[in-house]
Amino acid sequence: MDYDAWLASTNVHMIDDATPSCSRTPSAAGLAQAMQAARATTDLCRAQLRQLHKRMGHRDYAEIRVFPYSSQYKYYEQFSTSRRDYMIRVGYVLVGITGVTFIFMGMRTTWVVVGLVSLVHLELFGLIHYLGLQLNAISIIMLIATFGIADEYIDHIMYAYVLASGSPGTRVATALSHYIWPISSAAGSSVLGVVLLGWASAPILSDYFFRIFIVAIALSWLHGVILLPVLLLLAGRVQDISKCLYGSVRRTSV
Repeated sequence: MDYDAWLASTNVHMIDDATPSCSRTPSAAGLAQAMQAARATTDLCRAQLRQLHKRMGHRDYAEIRVFPYSSQYKYYEQFSTSRRDYMIRVGYVLVGITGVTFIFMGMRTTWVVVGLVSLVHLELFGLIHYLGLQLNAISIIMLIATFGIADEYIDHIMYAYVLASGSPGTRVATALSHYIWPISSAAGSSVLGVVLLGWASAPILSDYFFRIFIVAIALSWLHGVILLPVLLLLAGRVQDISKCLYGSVRRTSV
């Protein structure tokens, strides 16, 4: 197979005898796809060269390494594996939260904590679009960190509820009386600690760190102080109703 025949079998188009054609792709997703397409083309080149050597009877030959390179690859290579890396790390974090919560608070409590932490994460994931941000290496790091932020705000109240005694309403009141002020002061101090980053000139600080961090703290506080107590009260109400119904059925059967 000569060079012209090999070139005709590929998807590379030539403007002249020496210049391959290319198009500008300004978006990050387009550049990542262009990089993957270039790697696929070089893999095809390497396979074609290997077959050409075998057809020509060259048994002993050095493997020719063909690979594309551009100065932009170091900025956009992250997008080629970001989705897979993101899902793997989310799985690791959920397994860790589930295991630790199950050891200290039991299975039912674990489902509540993991569900609320995941809800905070999903809400922040959806809000990234409305914040005008992209899903890149920095935003993925902040999204993974959201699990730790939300878990801290939710676990304290949940653990206090587990240790308290009495009716569900009394236990919720006890948990809030012990932890609503420390949690609120922690949220306020965290905001004050990074508020100056909102005026930073670097977008990585003002946009991808400050905005996501503030929204993560707000969502975590709302889910821990407002949504979690409501869910615990509703669960206690359902449990009381089921006990009453079960008791009435037993009296009727007797």
